[in-house]
Amino acid sequence: MVIGKNKKGVAKANMIMTALLLMLVVLPSFIFAQTTPAKPPRSITSIGQFVTALCTVMNWLYTFFLVLSVLMILWAAFLYVTSAGSDEKIKQAKQTIVYAVIAIIVAAIAAGLPNIIETLLSAPASKIPC
Repeated sequence: MVIGKNKKGVAKANMIMTALLLMLVVLPSFIFAQTTPAKPPRSITSIGQFVTALCTVMNWLYTFFLVLSVLMILWAAFLYVTSAGSDEKIKQAKQTIVYAVIAIIVAAIAAGLPNIIETLLSAPASKIPC
């Protein structure tokens, strides 16, 4: 029997393979369902802890905006390549690149903001954790 000619058999085989793959992905997660309880959040009691928390947030923002800017530049390149001379798509691609540059600027600010704040709070510069 040729599988390509039997559409019901192919559909059934696809359904079985999908179910098996789904079980392969879902069932192991039940093994790891039990976790240790999370520690209660600590309150910030000093400038150093504040700056450490700020550094953590700013590092996440820095990473997010850099990844976002790379994706935006790739999207703008795709728009430009597929524009086929359309002025609207070329304009949209240029606008996307401008937004990507803005995202890079925001990422740079996010990287430097903890240092600026710690300097303004007159804490020693050698204790900057990020």
